[in-house]
Amino acid sequence: MFLSSLNNARTTTTTSGGGGGGVWSRAFLGSSRRSNVSAARRRSSSSQRNHQHQQNRRVLVVTAAKKKKKSSSSKTTTSNDGKEKEELDDSSTAEALPRIEGDPTVDVSSEDVIGEDKRADDAFEEGGAADSLEEEEVVAVSEIPRPKKKKGTKKSQMVSSSSFNIASADPTLLGAGVGAIGLIAYFLWTKMQKRRAKSSPEGEDEEVFDMGGSGGSGSRNRGGEIGAQTATGGIDKASDSDFYASLNKAAKSGGVEGTGENAPVGASNLPPGLRMFTTMDGEEGEDGGGASTSTSSEKTKEKEKVKPKQPQRVQPMSREFKRLCRDCVDELRRFQTVDLNGRKLGDDGAKIIAEGIAFNETASCVDFGANGFGETAMLAITEAMSQNKKLRMVSFASNPLLDVGVIALANYLKTDTKITTLNINSCSFGDDGAKALAEALKSNTSITSLEMNNNAIDYEGSTALAQALAQNDTLEHVSLQGNYVGALGTVALANALVDNSSLKSLTLNGNDIGNEGCVKLCEALSKRKTKLTNLDIGNNAIGPDSGAALCDYLKDDDALTHLNLYMNELSDDGAVKMSPALKDNATLKNLDIGGNNIGALGAMALSKSLKENTALTTLELGYNPIGKDGGIALAESLKFHAKIETLRVGWCKIGKEGAAALADTITYNESLTTLDLRGNELGDDGVRSLGKSLAVVNEHLSTLDLGYNEIKDEGAFALAAAIKNNAEGALENVSVNNNYITKLGEVALIEAAELVAELNEDRELYVQF
Repeated sequence: MFLSSLNNARTTTTTSGGGGGGVWSRAFLGSSRRSNVSAARRRSSSSQRNHQHQQNRRVLVVTAAKKKKKSSSSKTTTSNDGKEKEELDDSSTAEALPRIEGDPTVDVSSEDVIGEDKRADDAFEEGGAADSLEEEEVVAVSEIPRPKKKKGTKKSQMVSSSSFNIASADPTLLGAGVGAIGLIAYFLWTKMQKRRAKSSPEGEDEEVFDMGGSGGSGSRNRGGEIGAQTATGGIDKASDSDFYASLNKAAKSGGVEGTGENAPVGASNLPPGLRMFTTMDGEEGEDGGGASTSTSSEKTKEKEKVKPKQPQRVQPMSREFKRLCRDCVDELRRFQTVDLNGRKLGDDGAKIIAEGIAFNETASCVDFGANGFGETAMLAITEAMSQNKKLRMVSFASNPLLDVGVIALANYLKTDTKITTLNINSCSFGDDGAKALAEALKSNTSITSLEMNNNAIDYEGSTALAQALAQNDTLEHVSLQGNYVGALGTVALANALVDNSSLKSLTLNGNDIGNEGCVKLCEALSKRKTKLTNLDIGNNAIGPDSGAALCDYLKDDDALTHLNLYMNELSDDGAVKMSPALKDNATLKNLDIGGNNIGALGAMALSKSLKENTALTTLELGYNPIGKDGGIALAESLKFHAKIETLRVGWCKIGKEGAAALADTITYNESLTTLDLRGNELGDDGVRSLGKSLAVVNEHLSTLDLGYNEIKDEGAFALAAAIKNNAEGALENVSVNNNYITKLGEVALIEAAELVAELNEDRELYVQF
């Protein structure tokens, strides 16, 4: 509107230039009316003048922007376009001016603008001098100071226009900012180093772009296993993947040297051949890894076929390790029994000490347990053992031999004629290793003892060993504790034992043979011509149904000395069924039926049989709830009849009544040397009863265990007084641990022990608190 009025004023002035009177009259009228308008404007407020000024500038800027758009589309080179370009530069310069605080354009509404325009139109109508007013406005606009054009890019102008003064900044904030930037840079650097280190040991090439001179998008190398990791979801960071993909795309679009407009900052300054960045695992540059993930597994298989096997790096041995190996070799040359258990020699150490084994002329028993031996170590040691003529007993327990290591050992045993005892407990082998050992046992004629405890031998391995036992005539002791033999494997072993004539000791503890396996085993052992001397079938879920079979076997076996039935489920019924065999058995010396849930009834049945038994010396009844009635019945049987030397009735709930009965037994019994009464809730009263017997006479009891019985200082004082009264008795070891005895009770017992040491030069009393 303002520009249109200005153009009209210019046209009117030019047209009336021919006549002098018209010009002067118009000039006079325009001058007088212009003075009236100026006076009216002077009476207006300063805010209105500023508003009109800013509004006119805004109109100029909008008009100039429209002209710039029109000129850029047509691209004409006329003189009028040149003028428009000058106006555009002026308006753009005005547009780039910084905003002044308190600019009235912010607060002026559209109603104020309309009112101002209306007042201007009224002035023109009254004076008829709109052209003169427009000229005044043009002059006012032309007098606006225009800032000088600043050279440089837009970014530099923005920086130069900043009013930030670094000298006035807080040093603490600056330091914190610099530290934060440093931490971020260090984190990114370490992350990249870890990624490169992770891929470099595998022999895989990272996807790298050469930004200097290799052309276009650079050279790219890719490892097959990296793509396989992406296909299987090895990396799940979409943000990192997008970031590296964008960098790859930017580098590929950089022209011949890889440093175009989209290249990363600083790429143009890199020397040829320098790696700019590394892509994420499994990405394919511009494609973003989509094509590589679909074919990554195929590429991995192809590279595995073509890629040659890299040789393993041999780490140098330390001086300490070499010294340790020399010490082991020195022990093999000096001592007959050598303990190398837990030396952590490993396969490398086994190779070194193999020389000492090969030329050994002294050591006959060597323990190689817990040394980390594997197949390589077994090959080296067995080769050295073939040259040895002195070694007889070898232990490889707690070594991770696995099946391959045991197979290597078995191959040596096929031709060996010297080794008599072999221990391969906890060597982590299964049926394959057991089968290899079985084949060796068929031809080996020297091994008499073989322990294979705590491995993974199942039915197949048990069957193979059973077949070997049927043919072997030299093996006397076999231990398969803690395996998976089960009922079927036990049946196979039982059938083989009928034909075997050399085996004397069999350990099947912890193999879950159950009632079926126990019955079959007892039947087979009863048929053997050569009887066993030691049978361990504890912890096998044997119930009361096996009681009759056990009774029949004990009657027929006249050589058995040790029977272990610990932690089964015989209960009272099984104990009652088995107890008659104890009357006539004259060979069994050690019976362990602890933890079988035997109550008072079963204890009474066993006590009745023990009155007629003269062979049993050790009876383990611990962890059976026989109660005070069972304790009293057992004490009565031991008073005059049995020959028990060691009685263990810990945690049997006999109470102070059972303790009083056993105290009376101590007075008359002439064979009992060890009494275990732990966990029976004796209290101070039970200890007083025992103290009365110990104070009078004690010629045989040497070990007394009273732990976990809630004994207090009063009980300790009573026991100390009994020991002092009979200082010349047989007591040598007393245990009162885990009770409620204070320092006062401990001092009393220590004084009693000191008195015993003073009165007996050849005997001391040891008290355990």
